[in-house]
Amino acid sequence: MKNPDKTNDGEFISAYECDPLIADSEFQFAQRQYETITGRNHNKNSVIAYHLRQSFKPGEITPELANKLGYELQKHISEYGRTRDIYAQYKKSGWNKKFYNEHEGEIILHRVVKKFFDGLGYGKDKKLPTINMLKTEYAMILSEKKKLYSEYKTARENMIKLKTAKQNVETFLNKKPSVERQQKSLEISR
Repeated sequence: MKNPDKTNDGEFISAYECDPLIADSEFQFAQRQYETITGRNHNKNSVIAYHLRQSFKPGEITPELANKLGYELQKHISEYGRTRDIYAQYKKSGWNKKFYNEHEGEIILHRVVKKFFDGLGYGKDKKLPTINMLKTEYAMILSEKKKLYSEYKTARENMIKLKTAKQNVETFLNKKPSVERQQKSLEISR
């Protein structure tokens, strides 16, 4: 993910509400927050978030465009929620051609995104959460994150201090005698 050859020395690394340098730690922290807030136990088969990755053949697309496409995908996911009711009305109308002509763009967009979600295993048996449900859950988790962030920040600062202390001790124990100390030793031995 951070390969300098693939990211123009990090120029094309982007993140939303996390620091790319410590994203793995922040994801683990977010998972613990999720479990604390919702009371749901996370196991290897449960999904609490999606991490999106894109891959293109060399030269197939510019890095700027690849980054833009990732952001556009989120917009399309939102469009699914927006077009779901129109599609339900179209279905209820008995696939009425007049209704279709009036809402053709929304219906086509809905079908494309629906096909994408079906490919992920969502369909008749497994319903997608509504946008309002996701927004409510997100607001609740964000509120809890803000409460727990000070605890996380303190723990992170302590970790940095401990790493620094550890490095100092290792440096001290493994340090070769300085030139000044060697000279003093020579003077004493004369």
